[in-house]
Amino acid sequence: MLEASPGILLASPGMLVAPPGMLVASPGMLVASPGMIVASPGMLVASPGMLVASPGMLVASPGMLVASPMMLVASPGMLVASPGMLVASPGMLVASPGMLVASPLMPLIIFFFLILGYTFGYRITGEVCPLPSSLKTNYDFNWKSKTNEWSNTQTKASYIMLALSWSPTYCASLTQAARDKKFQCHPSNSFGLIVHGLWPQASNAENVRAHPRNCRDEPQLNATFVKRYFCIMPDEDLVQGEWEKHGTCHYSEAVDYYTVTEELFKSLKLPEYNLLNTASATVIKDEFLTLNAPALFASAIRVDMDSKGRFKEVKICYDLQYQFAACT
Repeated sequence: MLEASPGILLASPGMLVAPPGMLVASPGMLVASPGMIVASPGMLVASPGMLVASPGMLVASPGMLVASPMMLVASPGMLVASPGMLVASPGMLVASPGMLVASPLMPLIIFFFLILGYTFGYRITGEVCPLPSSLKTNYDFNWKSKTNEWSNTQTKASYIMLALSWSPTYCASLTQAARDKKFQCHPSNSFGLIVHGLWPQASNAENVRAHPRNCRDEPQLNATFVKRYFCIMPDEDLVQGEWEKHGTCHYSEAVDYYTVTEELFKSLKLPEYNLLNTASATVIKDEFLTLNAPALFASAIRVDMDSKGRFKEVKICYDLQYQFAACT
């Protein structure tokens, strides 16, 4: 049953609604005298001031919250989220699958979560992302100063590749000293799949140098912009470098490049953390295909493992209209 404003009982589909002082019964309902609680079959009836629990639920004393097996219990003034549900302190919202219970405090609750997001990080693909207290002051990218970089402005993109890197394997490949310098690798941050880059590609390129790369030099992006995308790319040098190395070869502005990057990443359904951390390339690929069926197909995805057999990266290809396409 659902509760609306004080003094009014709302029943689920097929049940009747009774205003105060009236006794109403429909099939499968119990009738209680005024001031008592009405419960559906399988629930208990309690006198005023007591809590009612259905089988499998917990009963708490007045002032405490009650949770079902799929919900968490929070003390007054705390907010707790579980899959598909929100549980809060008195006067807030409680949602269960298929139901919405509204409260006059809804605007305040929404505002609270917005502030929480901006304070502690952005929410991407269901996980709260930490942000560093400050960014580096110099993270501009100059390909001419790199011995392993080159420029190819003659080739045009014929498709786009989204490369996602698995943080646990990336961080494990670094020395301890290098890990200590990477925000992505701090043990408390727990990053999983992050965006390595969005790469304009040339079909049937003979080698990596045949793809578009480093098409123009760009100034350093401002810190506010970099922080905006830190959840999907948790490194200033990575955000700047991917924009200059790859984004400049197909996009006129960084905001266009990263808007598309974020939208493509968020549109994907990702396998569970534990599966990615332990499964083989075949299992990981099959899971991506299953989760993103029927649109995603086998030739549009590649899964890379490192020399130790650990999941390293997944690459997903799109045509220039951002529909899944074969990686060629």
